[in-house]
Amino acid sequence: MVARIPQMMLAAACLVSATAIGAGPSSANYAIPTSVINSGVAPMASANYSLSSSLGDPFSGVSMSANYRATPGFWPTLKGAAPACILDLDGNGEIDALTDGVMLIRIMSGLTGDAVTNNAIGKNAQRTTWAQIQPFVTLSTLDIDGNGAVDPLTDGLMILRASFGMTGDAVTMNALGASPSRGTWAAIRGYLNSTCGAAFGL
Repeated sequence: MVARIPQMMLAAACLVSATAIGAGPSSANYAIPTSVINSGVAPMASANYSLSSSLGDPFSGVSMSANYRATPGFWPTLKGAAPACILDLDGNGEIDALTDGVMLIRIMSGLTGDAVTNNAIGKNAQRTTWAQIQPFVTLSTLDIDGNGAVDPLTDGLMILRASFGMTGDAVTMNALGASPSRGTWAAIRGYLNSTCGAAFGL
């Protein structure tokens, strides 16, 4: 058994070396080595990042930045990633109508700076200033009804209602913009939950 230890260590070293050989996606800030798992069927890339594709691209949680949001799982058709839609603006783990909802309405109304955050930061907030919150705001993703316009009196109102726990017609009644592509609570709930990280009920 003692005589086999060097051989086992050599085999392990070869395995590590084999999985690290080859260049994966890279930029000025990072490089991902290719490996047996991350060998890549085809690259997924945008102007800002590149990911090597593999079976399931196995990572846990959500990869997120101010410019994109990628969820784990099988990505057979993904060629890029959409801008992040984030409703928990203060980052305290809750989507609160009286904090996050108020800030979203203010942002949709064109306010910035302290006019957004004054008296609207929740308890245990991870982001408490406009400088910290602003990078997490991508206005185009807040077009909840999908009509091509972000309006505090339609999109903002529906987010506020949903954040208060309302569902169904109570969310959408008299709050849909002109020519919405998402004109029902089912469609809007699906967008909020799948794209914005919410968990609103039926």
